[in-house]
Amino acid sequence: MNFRYIALVMALATPANAFVPNPAIRSGLKLNVASESGEITEESIMKSLNYEPGKAKTEFANKFGHLAGKEVKTVGEAFADFTAELGFSVNALYKNSITDLVGTTHLIVANARFQKDPIWSAGLLLSLDLLLKNYPEKDVGEEIASALFKAIGLDEAEVRAEAKQVSDWAEGKTKEDIEAALSGEGDNLIADTARAAKSDEFWMYS
Repeated sequence: MNFRYIALVMALATPANAFVPNPAIRSGLKLNVASESGEITEESIMKSLNYEPGKAKTEFANKFGHLAGKEVKTVGEAFADFTAELGFSVNALYKNSITDLVGTTHLIVANARFQKDPIWSAGLLLSLDLLLKNYPEKDVGEEIASALFKAIGLDEAEVRAEAKQVSDWAEGKTKEDIEAALSGEGDNLIADTARAAKSDEFWMYS
């Protein structure tokens, strides 16, 4: 029994008189949260609330409701895939950082709202370069990066190509040029990415 389930049961079972001065206002709202056997279960609670995953009358549900029930790789499975792809242990000094990187990046990519774009790809590669530039064995650092991409289900060549597009575009640009593009001004991939993010109310990187 998880905390969320316990909290929901308590919320349904506990009177809220402290927030309602006149008990008459609570016009006898009653929820039958018990199952036919009399036991309160998560299923019986959801049934009493008439809840169906992905069926809410909201814009969010309209856009992402079709994903309800979809199997999603767990963080543990992402770690297992990363370890299998790499084939050896990470240097002890880097273990915590790499663990955080694999787990966090997996959670970002697994989110239905996430959309990969050239700016995100460039940011990920810059983060990897910063983290691994002093790794004792340079070739191992490159293998760690490759194992990460495979573990989270991204095409490494595609990510690197997108990142190169950003660096090529930024070469020779002024601070003002970059700020304008990030504001959505101009005809270039940075401005296109910024406009796409602004137009999507559910847009997110992390």
